[in-house]
Parts: sequence; structure tokens; C-alpha cells
Amino acid sequence: MHLYIGSGVLYNGPCTSQDLLILSHPTCLLPKGNTKFKYTISTPKSEEAEQIDAGLPTIVFFHPVFLAEHIFQAQFSDRRLRQYNLVSFDCRGHGKTTGDPVLDWYGHVEAAEDAIQLMAFLQNSLNLPPCHLVGVSSATNTIFEVAVMEPERVLSMFLVSPVCLEVPTEVAEGHHKIKDLWTSAFPDNKTVLKDLIYDAEFGEKQFLFSEPQLSSLSSADTPKFWLDVYAVNCDIFTYRFVSRGL
Repeated sequence: MHLYIGSGVLYNGPCTSQDLLILSHPTCLLPKGNTKFKYTISTPKSEEAEQIDAGLPTIVFFHPVFLAEHIFQAQFSDRRLRQYNLVSFDCRGHGKTTGDPVLDWYGHVEAAEDAIQLMAFLQNSLNLPPCHLVGVSSATNTIFEVAVMEPERVLSMFLVSPVCLEVPTEVAEGHHKIKDLWTSAFPDNKTVLKDLIYDAEFGEKQFLFSEPQLSSLSSADTPKFWLDVYAVNCDIFTYRFVSRGL
């Protein structure tokens, strides 16, 4: 297995997709029930492929929290990368992936379990081979977990703008304060206090972007499933350790 670490800039844009319905793993610390993962496969011959080209290497892209697979549009449009099989997906609580609500705890281990289930499905249905994994920001820890849990699925890892394995205490406290503000925007099932949502969203963007009002990525990260998104994001950002070691 090879490991590459670097930094880079990604851009958002439209993205085609397919849907997958899988059952949560019974041994995971995940909600019981179904999760419908939105994923995309591109090959040299098709932007929205239904099959993986067995003769080509496969690259799987993992997006960071608060965003979705659409940030890889530039990579999927790059002729140099389109020589291979390219796969991306929306993580639980992000983009167009839907399902039962997440529990209070959802970290890198659980995110990796989700990814492994998706990869196992694609292996069984489309002969997905061992892959090269690309993780951005918080997703770098997730692909570490995938490699630790099932190393036979991973040929190499590319870490783009990796985060530290342990978040500083003051940053973790800031995330949890924003989480409290966020959840207070939903005092009951019928009430949504939009001003609190916007305040919490802007506070989180201050952690992610140096100029949150000017960043194009910042404007692309408005989630549709507020409670699930923040339940997932806050835990992944504040509990970063790789539990099983590498």
C-alpha cells in the first residue's frame, strides 16, 4: 500500500449519479434500517457509467464534511484522470444520500463502515477491484480507517489537506457550541428558527474557510438535512482518532 500526502484546491459543479440501497451493518454503531447512497461512476467511455471497466485502475474519491461528491467535478472532467474508473459518493447525512436518522455518535469508524459496505456492494455487483483512495480534509481519517479495517480493498491512499488525528480542545469546544446553537434552531418538530441556522452555519464556515463570505466552496455547502448533517459533521470533526491504529 502506498500513501501520498498533499494539499490542493477543489471546485464544485454538477454531478450525475446513481442510487444504491443497502442495509446497515448489524455490528456497526449505526442506526438500524436503510441508507440510500448516491454514487457516481465515470469511465473513459461514459460520464455516467453503469459498469466498471475491468481493465483499468479504479480511483474512489471521499469528500470532506459539510460538502458532497460534487466538489470532485473538476477531477471527473480532467482528461488525464478520465483514463481510469472514477467513483465518488455522498457520505451519510450529505448531498443526496438519504436514510434513517443518525445516532448521536457518528465518527470516522462509522463513516468507514459505510464506505466499506458501498465498496462491497460494488465489488459484488460490478466487480469493483482493489482501489486507490483519495480523501480530502476530514475524509483523510476515514480512508485511514478503511485501510485498517479491510486493507485488501486499498492499493494506495492520497491524502489532500489532511487534518490532525486529535483536534485541539478549544476547537472542539467551538464545534460543540455551534452544534448547540444549531440544534436549538429546531425546538420542536414543526418549528425552524432560520436565524439560528444561519448563525450556526456561518460559525462553522469560520472554522473551514479563512474568508467564508468569499469562498465558492463556502456557498456550496448549505445542507438539506440540517440535523443529520450536523450530527455527522460535529463528531467527525471533534473525534478524529484512528481507533484501530495503523
